[in-house]
Amino acid sequence: MEQPQGNQPGDFSSCGIEGKDDLYGLGIRLGVYLQTLTLIISGLLRQRATPQLLNLGAVYQFALLFGVIYATVRMEDFYAVEAIVMVIFSLTSLGINHSAFLTLAGQSPTEDGEKLSLLQRTFTPLYGLVLRYTVVVAIDAYQVWLWFVGLDRLLHTECTKHSFFFARVDIYGNFRKFAKFYSVFVLVFATVYLLLLIQIAVRWKRRKGALHTEASKPTGDRRRGAVSSVIAGVAPWMVLPGISLILVLMIFAIELTIRWSNIHGVYNLASVGQIIPFIVSAGGLVGTVVQGREEASDSDSEHQV
Repeated sequence: MEQPQGNQPGDFSSCGIEGKDDLYGLGIRLGVYLQTLTLIISGLLRQRATPQLLNLGAVYQFALLFGVIYATVRMEDFYAVEAIVMVIFSLTSLGINHSAFLTLAGQSPTEDGEKLSLLQRTFTPLYGLVLRYTVVVAIDAYQVWLWFVGLDRLLHTECTKHSFFFARVDIYGNFRKFAKFYSVFVLVFATVYLLLLIQIAVRWKRRKGALHTEASKPTGDRRRGAVSSVIAGVAPWMVLPGISLILVLMIFAIELTIRWSNIHGVYNLASVGQIIPFIVSAGGLVGTVVQGREEASDSDSEHQV
């Protein structure tokens, strides 16, 4: 009979573990996948609600982080591979969401009918960026702890040692060395970027209205804004395949990790805790598509006038 290594909670009589459906059950997983897809579509359609959706996504990811920290500290039967599933969830979806916003948000009309350039569109919701990168730093700090210390302290068995990184990898083998380097690199980069954003946010607050001065610029500056508009219009379809590939890889990584680790009890939608996040996320996706069609129809009507 195989015994779990690490901080053992008791006997282990089968090659497999009972999953935590309140952390990564089927409804929650589908909800995160649909939420990420919704944000990509919202960015493609250049909806004004995209920054708000991103901020809500960051709050949701922070809630998942709180859950995994609670499980790490309080649950005696929490396995290292389960923590890895949660980290993949959080960091990958946040990365997709942030990339989708920076590259897909495009241009949005201001109240006076002018348009903001891509750079302006990026930094207008600056405090939202600060929020999202604060969550990224928090999640990656946990990831650094996980790869350096947590894998040895949390439970693991011979059949809960594998994850997906373009192939089946042993998380306790050579892949762990790469993961340590990668997690430290991301933490340093995200921390420096967060500090930079905070500094910019402080300066931006002292210069309110600086983003909305393009309307008063000379014709030459407006032409440069037009070039930015063309770039913003082309960029979505150039980056969509890459972001879509990352989303697919995230799904593969999570689902294959769960399958290879023989995690039971996380494939059922027939519970309140699973059906609610699924329905909410599915409704958000439908609402985003409907709103996009309405905004496109309104835009066509304005052009005809």
